[in-house]
Amino acid sequence: MSKLFNYLIKPIAFKLEPEKAHNLAIAALSNNIIAKLIPKFNYTDDKLSQTIAGLTFLNPVGLAAGFDKNAETLKSIYKFGFGFAEFGSVTPIAQLGNPLPRIFRLTADEAIINRLGFNNKGADYCEENLKKFGDSKQIIGVNIGKNKDQEDFLSDYLFLLNKFYNYASYIAVNISSPNTPGLRDLQHNENLEILLGQLMELKNKLKIKFNKSVPLFIKISPDNDFKQLEAIAAKVLKHQIDGVIISNTTINDREKLLSSHKNQMGGLSGKPLFNRANTTLARFYKLTQGIIPLIGVGGIMNGDDAYQKILYGASLIQIYTGIIYKGFGLINRINQQISDNLTRDGFKDISEAVGKKAT
Repeated sequence: MSKLFNYLIKPIAFKLEPEKAHNLAIAALSNNIIAKLIPKFNYTDDKLSQTIAGLTFLNPVGLAAGFDKNAETLKSIYKFGFGFAEFGSVTPIAQLGNPLPRIFRLTADEAIINRLGFNNKGADYCEENLKKFGDSKQIIGVNIGKNKDQEDFLSDYLFLLNKFYNYASYIAVNISSPNTPGLRDLQHNENLEILLGQLMELKNKLKIKFNKSVPLFIKISPDNDFKQLEAIAAKVLKHQIDGVIISNTTINDREKLLSSHKNQMGGLSGKPLFNRANTTLARFYKLTQGIIPLIGVGGIMNGDDAYQKILYGASLIQIYTGIIYKGFGLINRINQQISDNLTRDGFKDISEAVGKKAT
């Protein structure tokens, strides 16, 4: 699979504009015939299995939000060996996002800059796709965000939590994209206190209504300083949030990049994000004393990168930009390398390794 990607798929895809290539990939993976033809890749090892926030993950590698914003690839995406997948960000009302062009490959840096702006087909469309998928043993995350022009941010998040609670394995609250004006302000001060308090209040009502507990995660920025992380951690612990995704893209770290696109506006993902995201991850793990499950995202290009995230405090990891540069074979390679590293370091499973470099 790696040779096919490196010698055929990647050269063709990289000749297309990034967004056209992405849309073509989504169309292909959404096609029922193609979905049936995709062979199932699944590296398994008991050391990789763990229960987080009441959900049993057969392996720690997830698809990050942003790849499939509308839950259109449900029938095919899990065949590549993901332990879970996160869809979105989805907003209540469909929106086009920011003007084109808005995705830029920084090939020399193995990075992407995007300023998409929550482009998606809306909550109703995503809900219908989830309904069609039906009951599944797969872990499905739904990443939710507010519409760009919505001043009452709380109403959008409460609407989306209510709408997707019965279809999602977990719900991720995106308050950290740099491409929606003012969104990152929701991570701080009274905004975060109100948001988390109201979301948890609604979650507890929905738990009774549907007789099940759907974990609620929040996704934060890697650009928060230590005092900001301290405040976020305190509120996360206070409201008993089920998990934190660390991290979204960064608006920093452009100075040493090689690509001519390095100064494009938007969020930077991929290899240059790795160290910044890891620093945020380790700090947050220490601030929450390992009580809150963390999902590590940002710059993972191989199994050793993923293992570093685990050592810095992540119980689970997510990838997206790595797939663009390495292909879907990356998932199995990461799982195998994590397993090998656990054995090498004398850990019986992932839970023993989590946070060992963060303390």
